[in-house]
Amino acid sequence: MYRHLGRTTLTTGEEMDLGVVEAPDPAWAAQLDPFLGHKPNEYRFHVQESLQKPLDALQTLFYIGTLGGRVITHVMIVGSGGVGILGHVYTLPEHRRKKAFHALMRAQMDDCIGRNYTIIILGTGYDSPPYWIYHGFGFRSITPGSGSMMWSVGPDAVSTYWREGAATARPVLWADWPHLDLLLGRPAEAMEEQPRSFYFGISDRGSMEGPFLALAVAQRRDASIQAAVLHVPRDTDERGSIVGLAVLAPEARSFGARRVLDVYVHPRWFDQAAELARSVLAPGTPVVSYTTATDGVRSHMLTGLGFKHEASLRRAVRTSAGLRDLTMYVDEDV
Repeated sequence: MYRHLGRTTLTTGEEMDLGVVEAPDPAWAAQLDPFLGHKPNEYRFHVQESLQKPLDALQTLFYIGTLGGRVITHVMIVGSGGVGILGHVYTLPEHRRKKAFHALMRAQMDDCIGRNYTIIILGTGYDSPPYWIYHGFGFRSITPGSGSMMWSVGPDAVSTYWREGAATARPVLWADWPHLDLLLGRPAEAMEEQPRSFYFGISDRGSMEGPFLALAVAQRRDASIQAAVLHVPRDTDERGSIVGLAVLAPEARSFGARRVLDVYVHPRWFDQAAELARSVLAPGTPVVSYTTATDGVRSHMLTGLGFKHEASLRRAVRTSAGLRDLTMYVDEDV
């Protein structure tokens, strides 16, 4: 469904219409899919899927500026439960430097506030021209010197999101995408172990904007790949928090002879890490898992699940604190 958000006058005097396409809307696929055709395949997979059918509770919003019905500038928000990812910013080269995107982003931010979004995340180059555009709309670096940026509706939005609550494990959903970006991108705490995610290649912290889509594509190709989250339901507006992620998938290093178990849980819910891991484990192929601490929460969780220490690779992981040993745990009896 297309909804008109207003009109704006560009620096050239042209009148641009502002609007949002709320997916699914197959009628807009013929224009939006080619407009975003330069994106990597996994991103186009989401664009194509979202325009054709609902993706559980994930909201996909294509904000567009049009001249004569033709899209010239675009930004997308994907979100659920008040948390969103901003991406796919693109303006046709011949329409740049007309303030087209600036006007569109103002309309998009106003619309997201009206939809009760409380946190929006994006990734860009630190100190680049786009960085300062986003900065002007209230986005700030998540960590100093980072191009990972966040906007929140108020100073307590993030702490409210991470407030205490009982969590349960369930299979991953499309609607978890922005929440996992928030979880895996949060600043590390002192007691956390690296790598944050071996499977997704995240050491201290990182974005899940692309990796989540890569997982979705991989699961479509290989039904044996399991993924689950720890979900904390909240009592209003269908909101909730995602506080953990577990993935069980073929390990590339062993050419599929083993599966890798990847578990990351917010420190506040460390005591439920084993529950989350059990939700994806299944008998069959031997399973390997990795950490940088032999006496940490993750290693104790793995030994409690029956994993045994197999080897340590010296100085194999680069972290913010320098090179760390990578410790491998294996369960041959899964």
